[in-house]
Amino acid sequence: MPGEDVRFALREIPQGQELCISYLGISDLLSPRSERRAKLQQRFGFSCTCEACSLEGEDLALSDGRRSRLRDLDSELSECTCTVTPDGCILAVDEMVQLVDAELNGAAFLKCRAWTQGFQIAAAAMDLDLAESMARQALDQAELAEGRDSPQFALLQECLEACT
Repeated sequence: MPGEDVRFALREIPQGQELCISYLGISDLLSPRSERRAKLQQRFGFSCTCEACSLEGEDLALSDGRRSRLRDLDSELSECTCTVTPDGCILAVDEMVQLVDAELNGAAFLKCRAWTQGFQIAAAAMDLDLAESMARQALDQAELAEGRDSPQFALLQECLEACT
């Protein structure tokens, strides 16, 4: 029908479960609440009252700290692809994945991003075992985030095949 928006789910969604989208890009999503709210107000004219933006006190401080650390790790991994050692890469990717689980309900697209960045670092260092492991993890998260028909899934599949 004209004007109808059709979406497909990658998993079963219980009846009554709220479906949410983010209006923010990755950098903004990983910013403290005050910055996220300011961006949303400026761009879309509303004050966000989601669960994360409604936190107060110590919970807010912990959330803002986790998001700031995630932003630092994401920047470190994406900007230092050729200079981070494979061992440092493992630690950074593992920390990023743990923080995504704790702060962003295991957002598959961010975990895919972390594992993909890890794959690139390991491949550049010619550590093919580590590159294969990272590519497998990224592929699993790409399937969850975007499905098997996505360009990201296809690219990661090619990367994995090149490692094996």
